Amino acid sequence: MEKRKDYEKEAAQIVDELILKIDNLEQKTEETQKETEARLRELKRKREQLKNQRAELNQRFYDLTHANDEQWEPLVTEFETFIKEVNADKLNLYESMEEWFDDMGEKIRHLEKQAASASSDAKQTIDQEIIFLKEQREKLGSRLTELRESSSDNWERMKTNLDEGMTSLKERLNKAYNKMKG
Repeated sequence: MEKRKDYEKEAAQIVDELILKIDNLEQKTEETQKETEARLRELKRKREQLKNQRAELNQRFYDLTHANDEQWEPLVTEFETFIKEVNADKLNLYESMEEWFDDMGEKIRHLEKQAASASSDAKQTIDQEIIFLKEQREKLGSRLTELRESSSDNWERMKTNLDEGMTSLKERLNKAYNKMKG
């Protein structure tokens, strides 16, 4: 009887410790998911801003090319100022994408650490997801490099492809975190 009480007491402590660890891991995965979603929303907002700038750029160019001689000089100044703003925004978007890309690397490494303490079945499933996520992240890294080096003609197409890849990676990462929870 005493042996049973001692064992149950030890088992209760182990269960309490494991539940605390699981709760902490669950909280971290939820925080990571929220951070990832917030970053993606920010990228989408910036993408929308770029679409608006494209429309404005086209309009300004049209106005410039159809202006009379009297209107042309002030339009040139406005056009050049606007071009500088657009180039700065393009750089900012690229930097945001780079930050998101780095953040995904951190989240994958975090998932790897969590998988190390998972049950063997869950670990095997998560390890497969991690391999896939790393491959996808590597492909996105190549696209990100291509985006930085692309001409303005290809930039929009490259950015759209990169956005789609980033969304896909985020969804897979969230699924992997959900597998860890459940």
